[in-house]
Amino acid sequence: MGKKTSFHVLLQNSPFSLFLLFYFEDPGDISQNDLFWRLVFWLIVLRMCMTLFEVPRGALAPELSKDYDQRNNLAALAMIFGWIGGAGIDSIARAFWLDSFVDIDGYQSLAFWGGIGIFIGAAVSCIGTHKNIPDLYEPKPRSTDLGLMLREAIETLSNRAWLVLFLAGCFYSL
Repeated sequence: MGKKTSFHVLLQNSPFSLFLLFYFEDPGDISQNDLFWRLVFWLIVLRMCMTLFEVPRGALAPELSKDYDQRNNLAALAMIFGWIGGAGIDSIARAFWLDSFVDIDGYQSLAFWGGIGIFIGAAVSCIGTHKNIPDLYEPKPRSTDLGLMLREAIETLSNRAWLVLFLAGCFYSL
């Protein structure tokens, strides 16, 4: 959540809850091609909204603690809650809303309650970390020297271990 207040991040996450409803909304009688592009559009929008929340949330752990073990514990807790939330909403959806995979009303209920759950989860995260904002590390201001940025980029790209991880991530994302 960086130097932004945690409430800014919560406001950034709010559209995700709303767009989840649009993703699962009954499109009516449209062609398979139109349905495909509609789903692609909403998936891209949802991923961008997730990024607006997840990148600052992930960057907050190193600012909260300089201790390696504490940062790993924070990352582990985030992963645990993510998996529990994902498995939990799937189990709840199958038990209460989805009679079959073509149950339109069930998916709309899933989107509504899933969006509320996402919003509440983000709110708990933001409220829980808000008190730590004054204690966060404040980096020294840096000049925007283009030559320095280029040298740092070349230094990063010349690191063989980083290149392997970067290329593996690119390959994995395909």
